[in-house]
Parts: sequence; structure tokens; C-alpha cells
Amino acid sequence: MKRCVIAVFAMYALDAGAQESILSADSLGEIAFGSKLRQVEGLLNQTAKPRDGYGDESCRYVSFESLPGSLFMVENGTVTRIEAAPTIRNTLNISVGTRMDEVLKAHPDAQVIPHQYDPEGHYLIFPSKDNTAAIVMEVGDGTVTDIRAGLRPSVDYVEGCL
Repeated sequence: MKRCVIAVFAMYALDAGAQESILSADSLGEIAFGSKLRQVEGLLNQTAKPRDGYGDESCRYVSFESLPGSLFMVENGTVTRIEAAPTIRNTLNISVGTRMDEVLKAHPDAQVIPHQYDPEGHYLIFPSKDNTAAIVMEVGDGTVTDIRAGLRPSVDYVEGCL
């Protein structure tokens, strides 16, 4: 009986100590952008769910049960980008709802470009050191509304999969 209790406690302790996945320009935790979809499914021990009616094998979006609200862009079987759920933390410590002026105060090196569809909006771009990946934040009404990250050029696509 004692062994069973110890085993359950050990499993709980491992679960409780599991690291939260943090979004960077290159990855979401252990999920590296540029990984094959089947590798990510193995890492998460889950099968990706395709987003119905959106894209084809050359470019489509999938989701995972363990990451609700996030969509992964998959191009020709390779995960290239994530549309991150608002609950996912990132290396910049910026969240959806943060005011643009606060972001620029904390990160004056951000690239700021006009939004393609919102005349008052912007994109804040934080490229990786080698510029092969980036975190991109959309800003509307002066606040961050969406955060995505991934490989370039995929992360820069305004409309995602076309």
C-alpha cells in the first residue's frame, strides 16, 4: 500500500513541477518551429486536429487539445508558426491587452510597421538574433490584440495560409 501512495505522489510532484511552455521567436517550449508535425504530435503525445475548412496540405492550421486557443501553421508537414492563445506567456513578458506605449517603453528596439488593414493599427516585430524567426504582435486601439511567433517568412504573412 505504501508503494502505491508513493508512486501517486511522485507522479503528482512531476506533474506539478512541469515547466510552463514559454513562447519565443524560435519555439513554444520544447516545440521548435521547423519541426515536422509528426514530431510535435509525438512530443505532446497527441494527434493534431485540423482546423476545418481552412487550407490544404501545402498550408493549413492545426490545434492540440493540451494547448487550447492556439493554432499552429503547418506548411508541407512542417510547423512554421503559432497563433498563440492569450494565456501563453512569452519571453518578452507582454500579453494581449498591454498598451503599445508600455511595450515600446519596455522594448524600444521593437520594429513598428503600419497594420495592413487597420489605419490606426500596427505590427510590433521582435526578430530573433539571426532574423530567421520573430514574435509579431498586432496592435489595435493602442493595445496588443494578438501574438504570433514562428519562422520567417511564415510569421510575417498577414493573412496566414492563403
